[in-house]
Amino acid sequence: MPLKSIPSRGQVTTSKSRQRKRSEQRALEYLDTSVQLPPIARRDALKVIRNSHRPLHQAKQIILRFKEDDFRGVGAPDFSDVQELKVKLLRRDGAIFQPQLGMLNKLDVMIHRRCTRAEFKQYAGVICSMPQALPKEMLKAEAEFQRNF
Repeated sequence: MPLKSIPSRGQVTTSKSRQRKRSEQRALEYLDTSVQLPPIARRDALKVIRNSHRPLHQAKQIILRFKEDDFRGVGAPDFSDVQELKVKLLRRDGAIFQPQLGMLNKLDVMIHRRCTRAEFKQYAGVICSMPQALPKEMLKAEAEFQRNF
């Protein structure tokens, strides 16, 4: 009968249960399907997940942190970008109409919820591509009337 090797002082032997191995595997699959981590970051994430008491929860936290760090950088949109978009619409159309106003308010909410630069640009493009509610001549006439009133 072969002798079992006795772990040296620095080594710790732990055998993982099937359930623990499955939960770690699910966490790793969830991590791999959610984000594409660089190799070093993935290696560090694996260590953190394996040492965690709740691997799936830890994987979700890693994903949230990665997405936040990846997308919320220096160029992240803020409320001043919405103000610039409003000025652009005012100069172009002479007024901001109700559909545009509703979408601008939604854009404010998106920024409050920390949207990405790409999402902001896409939504701003939709707002700018909306057709004008009134012809330019009518807008000019109305502006003239308001000034003289």
